[in-house]
Amino acid sequence: MILYHGSNMAIDKQFLIEELTNEIVRMLIEDYEMNIDTALNVLYTSRTFAKIEDEKTGLYYQGGVYVMDLLREEMPDMFPTKPAP
Repeated sequence: MILYHGSNMAIDKQFLIEELTNEIVRMLIEDYEMNIDTALNVLYTSRTFAKIEDEKTGLYYQGGVYVMDLLREEMPDMFPTKPAP
């Protein structure tokens, strides 16, 4: 995403969070065969998502694969192994 000089940073941040959320939820659905409600619940109730929303962490700038790894580390019982490629 290109940020233009003078753009509304709150809107840009929200856009990045929404795109990252979409990417992670898609991974949960495709890689772990979760339905959308479960995938959203897993993400939204996680400490990882709280960090995504926290502007100080800058986590919302990171890629989905990296953030998905953090989610796996947070919830090892839910994600015992990485899915096969």
